[in-house]
Amino acid sequence: SPVVEIDTPPISFDDCVEKISEKRGELDDYMTQLFQVLEDFLDKYKHLGAVLGLDPVEYTHDFDPKGTKTLDEYKIALTEFHKVLDVVQNEIDTEYKLNFFHLSCKEFKEKNSQHINTLIHNFLHQIKDFAMQSIIELKEEFESIQEELQKVPQTPEELAKMKKYLENVFETVKTRNKKMAISNERFQFLEDFHFEVSNEEFQLRYQTLQMPQKISMIMDETERTLSVERIRMIRELRANQRK
Repeated sequence: SPVVEIDTPPISFDDCVEKISEKRGELDDYMTQLFQVLEDFLDKYKHLGAVLGLDPVEYTHDFDPKGTKTLDEYKIALTEFHKVLDVVQNEIDTEYKLNFFHLSCKEFKEKNSQHINTLIHNFLHQIKDFAMQSIIELKEEFESIQEELQKVPQTPEELAKMKKYLENVFETVKTRNKKMAISNERFQFLEDFHFEVSNEEFQLRYQTLQMPQKISMIMDETERTLSVERIRMIRELRANQRK
């Protein structure tokens, strides 16, 4: 018989499974609590994804492909971009210690700050493009009007054609003024956001702004010219009739 007797109560397989399952459940609960701090952190900044997920090139184009958006709509979008940028740069720290985790946000802050700044720049650049497009179109229109109005009609047909053209120029003044006003509002918007405009662009805008007054003077001169030419043609017609 053995010197020492050991009591070895029987353990069933089901008891082992139950014990393992119990311990596994405790481990799952512990791991859930451990990672919950990370989940809470990510949930806190989940809203940033709406802006951080935007492609700066595609979204800028799709936002206003034809230049029909109002400046208020641009301002709303840019305000949201700046809010997200402020969170990324100033609210989120460079690193965090969350229980057993050490979280570094340095690369995240750098990359996404650049990403949002690119988005902001592209939005403002698009506004400038539309403003300059309007200025160029107005300049070309003014130059065309100036060229036409400085022609001297030689026949009654040309006189009638010039008179009709001059009337059309008068009728479309409001349309050009509205286009000019919209362009000026866009440039003021860029100035408010401290967006740079080159010297060449500024000079082109300034020159175009002076053209309505110049065209107005030419229109007055054209009216006088048409009156003079009309009298001349009537006299010539009468002289030819006497022959």
